[in-house]
Amino acid sequence: MRTFVLFALLATAFCANSGDNWNNHDGQSIWQTGQVYEYEVEARTMSALGDREWQGVELRARFVLAAQSDGRLLARLADVRQARLQRLPEWNAPAADEPQYRPVTDLQRTFQIRTEGGRVLEMRVPADLAHAHENLLKGLTSALQVDLSDKHLIKSAQNYYNERAASGSFRKMETDVTGRCEVLYAVAPLDDETLAVDKTNDYRNCDERALYNFGAYPRAWNRHGEEDLVHQSTFARYVISRRNATVQSACATTKVAVAPVAHGARDGNVVSEVRLQLVAVSPDSAPEQLPSDARDAGSLLYTLARRDEQPERTMPGRFRRNADQPRDNTIGKNQKPRQSSSSSESDEVDEAAEYRAAAIESSIADLLVAVYPRDDEESLNRVKETIRSIARDLRSPNEMPKADTLAKYYIVERTLESMSDEQMAAIAKEFEANRSGDADAQLAWTVCRDSVVQAGTPAAFRQIKSWISSKKLRGEEAAQLVSTLASTLRYPTEKIMAEFFELAVHADVRKERQLHASALLAATRFINAGHVDNSSAHYRYPTHVYGRLAHKRYPIVYTKIVPYFKRELKAAMQKGATDLAQLYVKAIGNIGHEAILEILAPYLEGKLPSTTFMRAHIVRNLYRLAKQEPHAARAVLYRIYKNRAEEYEVRVAAVHTLMKAHPTPAMLQEMAADTCSNDHVQVRSVIKNAIQHAARLDSKPHEKLAKAARAAQNFLTEEDFGHQYSAKYYNDYESDYYNEDESDELGHFQAYSQTGSEDSLFPKQFSYSLKNKVGQWQKSIKLGGAVSSWSHFFDIIQSNKMSRILGQPKSLKWSAENIAKALNIQGWEGEPFNANFLMQAFQQQRFFAFNEEFIKSIEQNLVNKYNELTNGVNYKYTKMYNSEQFEIMFPLSMGMPFVFRYRVPTVVSVHGSVKSNGKWMASQKFGLSGNFEAVIARNYDGEYGFFNTIDNKIFTNGISTKCQIYFPAKYKFEINTKTGKFEMELAPLKPDTDANIMHYSYWPYAAYQKLGSQTPVSQEPETYVYRNENSMNKYEKVYGKSYTGMAFHIGAYSESTDFHNTLNGKPFDRKISSYLCHIFAQKQIAVTDINLKYSARDSSSKKFVATYAYDNNNRQQAEGNANQGEEENLKDYVPTESTPDNKNRQNEMLQRVASDIKYAKAVIHDIGFQFHGPEKYEYTMTYTHASSPVDKKSQMIFFCNMNAANKQYQFLATAQSQNPNRPMIDFQKVLNDKANADMLFHMRFGPKVQSGGHVEIRAKFESTDEYRQALSQDKQFREYFEREGKNALDSETLIHMYKPFNYNLITGEVSYKNIEHQTRFYTHQAYNIIRHHIYHYYEEKYPSEKVKDGQINFRFHLSNDFDRLNISMDTQNYDARVMNLPIDRIVRQAIQASQPSLSKSTIVGDVMTGGQYNPMCALDRQYVNTYDNYRYEYEPEKNVWYMLTQYGAIPNQHEHSTPAEQAVVLVRDNEKKQKELQIYYRSPQGEQPVTVELLPNEDDENAAYQIILNGQQQEISQNKVAQLWSEVEDAPLVQAYALPEGAIVVNIANGQLRVVYNDKAFYLYTSGDYRNATSGLCGTMSGDRNDDFLVPDGGYVEDPRVFAAYYVVPDTQNPKSIELQQYAQTVASTHPQHMFTAIYPYHEALYPNRYSRRHGDDSSSSSSSSYSTSHSVETEDENEHENYQQNDDGVAPRSYAPQRGPCKLEHQVQYVEKNGQICITYQPVAACSQRCRGEKHQAYPAKVSCKSAKDQKYRMYKDQIKRGQNPQLDEAHNQPTGETIFKAPTVCKA
Repeated sequence: MRTFVLFALLATAFCANSGDNWNNHDGQSIWQTGQVYEYEVEARTMSALGDREWQGVELRARFVLAAQSDGRLLARLADVRQARLQRLPEWNAPAADEPQYRPVTDLQRTFQIRTEGGRVLEMRVPADLAHAHENLLKGLTSALQVDLSDKHLIKSAQNYYNERAASGSFRKMETDVTGRCEVLYAVAPLDDETLAVDKTNDYRNCDERALYNFGAYPRAWNRHGEEDLVHQSTFARYVISRRNATVQSACATTKVAVAPVAHGARDGNVVSEVRLQLVAVSPDSAPEQLPSDARDAGSLLYTLARRDEQPERTMPGRFRRNADQPRDNTIGKNQKPRQSSSSSESDEVDEAAEYRAAAIESSIADLLVAVYPRDDEESLNRVKETIRSIARDLRSPNEMPKADTLAKYYIVERTLESMSDEQMAAIAKEFEANRSGDADAQLAWTVCRDSVVQAGTPAAFRQIKSWISSKKLRGEEAAQLVSTLASTLRYPTEKIMAEFFELAVHADVRKERQLHASALLAATRFINAGHVDNSSAHYRYPTHVYGRLAHKRYPIVYTKIVPYFKRELKAAMQKGATDLAQLYVKAIGNIGHEAILEILAPYLEGKLPSTTFMRAHIVRNLYRLAKQEPHAARAVLYRIYKNRAEEYEVRVAAVHTLMKAHPTPAMLQEMAADTCSNDHVQVRSVIKNAIQHAARLDSKPHEKLAKAARAAQNFLTEEDFGHQYSAKYYNDYESDYYNEDESDELGHFQAYSQTGSEDSLFPKQFSYSLKNKVGQWQKSIKLGGAVSSWSHFFDIIQSNKMSRILGQPKSLKWSAENIAKALNIQGWEGEPFNANFLMQAFQQQRFFAFNEEFIKSIEQNLVNKYNELTNGVNYKYTKMYNSEQFEIMFPLSMGMPFVFRYRVPTVVSVHGSVKSNGKWMASQKFGLSGNFEAVIARNYDGEYGFFNTIDNKIFTNGISTKCQIYFPAKYKFEINTKTGKFEMELAPLKPDTDANIMHYSYWPYAAYQKLGSQTPVSQEPETYVYRNENSMNKYEKVYGKSYTGMAFHIGAYSESTDFHNTLNGKPFDRKISSYLCHIFAQKQIAVTDINLKYSARDSSSKKFVATYAYDNNNRQQAEGNANQGEEENLKDYVPTESTPDNKNRQNEMLQRVASDIKYAKAVIHDIGFQFHGPEKYEYTMTYTHASSPVDKKSQMIFFCNMNAANKQYQFLATAQSQNPNRPMIDFQKVLNDKANADMLFHMRFGPKVQSGGHVEIRAKFESTDEYRQALSQDKQFREYFEREGKNALDSETLIHMYKPFNYNLITGEVSYKNIEHQTRFYTHQAYNIIRHHIYHYYEEKYPSEKVKDGQINFRFHLSNDFDRLNISMDTQNYDARVMNLPIDRIVRQAIQASQPSLSKSTIVGDVMTGGQYNPMCALDRQYVNTYDNYRYEYEPEKNVWYMLTQYGAIPNQHEHSTPAEQAVVLVRDNEKKQKELQIYYRSPQGEQPVTVELLPNEDDENAAYQIILNGQQQEISQNKVAQLWSEVEDAPLVQAYALPEGAIVVNIANGQLRVVYNDKAFYLYTSGDYRNATSGLCGTMSGDRNDDFLVPDGGYVEDPRVFAAYYVVPDTQNPKSIELQQYAQTVASTHPQHMFTAIYPYHEALYPNRYSRRHGDDSSSSSSSSYSTSHSVETEDENEHENYQQNDDGVAPRSYAPQRGPCKLEHQVQYVEKNGQICITYQPVAACSQRCRGEKHQAYPAKVSCKSAKDQKYRMYKDQIKRGQNPQLDEAHNQPTGETIFKAPTVCKA
């Protein structure tokens, strides 16, 4: 204890002593009154690019300070001289030649400095001193500031300074020319007389920065070290007198490192240094006086706006603060709106906002030091002329790179930024008057229009607003312009935000659909970025200059946005204007403020009606709230996800959005555990997918999410989900491409999400976004879309087409209609159709919403547009914009401002003409012709440097990358639907003029140009391009002339090693995805110029023609050609014709390939290219293939011909394979089947195939004994064989059982002869490339066996799991071995996908989708496996027909008529328990229906089964096919044949229905077109096995026996079927209860003050206790018990409202649920609440409207009633369907 007290006393004494030491300098001037101090000044500011030469300016002067009383100094500069320095090897190196100094008299002025100790408090300067010169004086004065006092000391345990020891270090806040920031002082003695003081500024901690920024990102400067685009550091060293702290010498240095192209290494450097050396101290013999009109210049902080333009009083969102006042960086959200205590205060706030806005506009020019005289008529004329010059350049795309058109555009844009309203209007008036003039005038108007938008100033905004208000801008042109404003507006003041929103909702704007949509989205994005989002409002806009541009409690969200959208969204939903409702939800989501929940919650909670599609749309659009306020969004989204009574689409949307809200590890772990439950398959799939992909993320912005996902991975289910289910994919990539010593230099991040469909393999929602590091992960390209139902969409499209009806369909016993009537299958009404599409790119966010009426009109609109083209139409489109733009400016030590600008000016121009060749449907030929001229040009310009404010010039270094693609052509397209032919013609637009098709250039430079120059930097006389001719690489070559007659010249010049590898045939050292994202990212800073030109002079061909033709040949008989029965060998076949598009050759090859193949189906694809000119250039490529379901043989012919200016070359390949017919159902036989396949492949090539090179390949495919043995030990095979193969397989297991059909060993030999040298060379090159990529697994050795010349023996052996490959090749010279080569998972699945009766694409599709590509239902004697892979046991009664599946038997969920296509499959067991099948099918073309019966054959020993088509028994075998030909198409409608084990395969309508049948088990494959539209024992085909037990009344049962009984087809001749049907009716089915999710009650419990409903709520009548939660799910039995009680007198009504107070009579709308329907009363019925009993009942008849229990709207009404609400039915849309008698009480008692 005594030791502790002793230490405490010592510490106290030390602190007291230290405080005294600091205070010795406080208040005591270091300058002696009456003395004059003279310093020699040498200041230098330099810039350089990489290791290139430095350029800049040097200033020399004498700095004289006369000390007066009260710490005041009179200072002046004398003998001020300036010199320009060029091409120095280092920034501080002496000039090789004596610099040419010139005097600067404007700086030789007297000014006053007020100090306190060593600290400078303020300055006063002459009134007429220029603003820029004032900052130079501040920079020089800052270099003399040394403050060793304890003023503004930062509390820290590390602070220490002892004056006696003259050493220590401490941190304090200090103001200098660069800002009021933290400064680290380090003091140490040099000798007995002097001290060394070092100062280092820490710009991460600043109260105030003299910094201007626009468009920058959070990590743009001095925030995260190595990732900063701009890094600033300031260091100062002083030598001061130990006795009085007089500065003997000072050196202050600011260094800036910048990444010139906004990514990669910081190769740009700017250094500013001020050196002062004390040369004399003398008495003040001739005191000077401060001018009488001196003005206050404030502190040392750099002045960004003139003092006479700054507000004189502090206002909300201050324009300027006192230097000692702390900064308020908070941006307005999570704040209550400001409440004024009086009208005077409100007026003051409004006045302040107006004053601040005016101050902003008046200081823009000075702010950027871009001095454009406001009243200079000459400047305006120069701008106008530059605009006209750009318009002329756009007319000549070939000259655009040389003319530097996009640089001119940027100059115009920057000039417009400084203009007033009057000047802007004058410029606009000049060009809008001639917008309808000639082409140059129209383009000039376009340039002017787009430049005004990009200016982004208040004046520009008002000009655009004027154009729209006066209707000078209309339609799509106005929509694109307004959409861009959200990205370009620089000043989000209260006034501009309010005006922008008012413009978006103006009555005139609302009349134009797309303009209204674009304006609404742009306004809400702008308000979010400038006011709601803290990060963007602080970093994107110049808050360091002006403070907050809008008050942090500016109530626009509460007073304007929320009330407007609340009202309009409700009105749109009530009117059924779903397209408007979708737009409003998107705009609401853009706001990203927590207050939007007040608008959206009633729809999510079910208090206001909404569809599932709309609720999912709402949840997806909470993404901005999730990113900006994750704590608020997480609880809402997680609660929605956990509500299993909500529709899966809404829950999946919640998961997608939740992943953006930084879910906690606990959340992700619980979600991962949920994947092992019996939740909806779509929800389980998206969770597993999202967590797995999130765990793989490596980029720094996603570290937190990745870490949480990795912690949850172990909880995920092992179940695999097909690619068609809901998913969330992430992919990020960061490379060290730019600097091997630094990571994260290039990178991109991709995110893709989808919501799976129940009725299609297509997702019903998708979203894709791409971000790259050039935008610091902030800006992204986004594409997204959603559709309520794909089947509904296709139904709408199909309803517009006319079907061919061939008479009335026959009335058949087992027709779909009769089955539906017998089983009383109920239809149900789905949601109205809705869809939307989102595109966010090119500075725009465009959103398009569609409804059913719009989709129905699409076809007719397209037809009308096509018909309008018969007379020809001219079109033109030009758009100029900056796809990326940000600027940073801050002062350097010398007081000159550093500037960094990065922009990507872009132009897209398309114009031409188009004409159709006739009216739509007038013929079977459709075509378009015209001309087309398109140019896409983009500059990637990054420049940095500093303003020399003495000469009003700017030193810059930079990199300019130009990219341009130009495509001018005449075209003609024609499609012949009858012959299946497509023809295209292309020709140069100007055949006799060269065209620069592609241009790429990269040039680093140093420049020195005058501010406000209208000349591009490349054309300035003082611009110097950095070159290194020692590493120059040139490439010149003409392509195409020899082979096409069209000459394309490639000229490449590069000093960069990047392109050395490329030009020498070596690929880039980057990942392909990174290469595509950063295709113009050059690693080395060096000049590059690449051009691809069309050379008219060297081109003899002037037109290119391409043709494509398709044909097929289906055999109706086994025989079909004159060569039947002959063994034809294709190896000697040569086509007789070789010209393109030759019908004779096509027919000849089609017949030849099908020769000697029974029941062959042959297809042919023919492609031809012709180049028309004096000489002939023709290319032909024809492929044809033939196969048969019953023939072992399949054949292929592939023919290519080149005829280029009489240089002919041909290639012909033929292949014949023998594939054995193999068992398909009995897998024991399959496993024991050792059948092999053989293939013979011939290639002939040369000028003539008859005499050229020849290659023959003979290969044998087999399954090794080892492989079959391994399969026999496989778990799934053992389980199957243990059951003795009695049970049918589910589709997932069946896919596994495909393995025995695979061949894992291929052996054979290659023989070749007459191979020319060039072919050998290229083959060897290809072999070397392959060998290089697999060298880890490759080896060569001397030949072990003798192989004759011209022969190669090969062997490919796959491992048993198909994950490894061994290859051996034996040649005459060496033996090559590839051992254990790994095989990618996707490739492995594709290789393993093999089944004789199914196409390869079908099998691969099944593997990718988990058996859902062509869904399969399997049935045997004991089990049924549904389409959705649910397996259940059933015991069929003998001779009772069960409906296995049906499609189209009832009106679908969207239309009131049955579909044209119908299918019914019935099954029964006969007396011997053998399966019998009945199939009914009607094609969509309206043909007469067909019936197929499959029966055991007891009469014929040679055929185990018989097939009857349309009542006619057919003869089939392994070699004979029974066919029923289509009445409409030239193809069989039904095909049937036998398999080796005797089973029958029936293929209907090319796979719409496909059956593999025997009397014990069979498989039914069904088209994916039937998804979610089937019912029966096979289930619903929705992808979710939980809803397979759907029964005819629309409900669900759990008992498989009851389920099977529901689908018994009643037959009066079979009493058992009637008995089973009656049994099924005694078991009531259940209907799932939909429960909404509580939103507001949850949040009000946690944040009672945050969500106060300020403006009332239309739905406030329901208390929070009436909301459902995600865990309160009622069972059907409970619902039936409390729904109604019925007796002979009627239904007993009830009140659902929560009881408050004594019992009383309530009036409540009632619902009754019975027989699969929900019935709703039109009027409330008297009722008592649950805790009360009714008396004195009276019969009350009430009209009701009834609909299916699955109807979304009626389920919503039911949920509203259960919460105590009274929904009102509209009789016009809900026709009464009957009456229900209610036993209504007249009195209620407890």
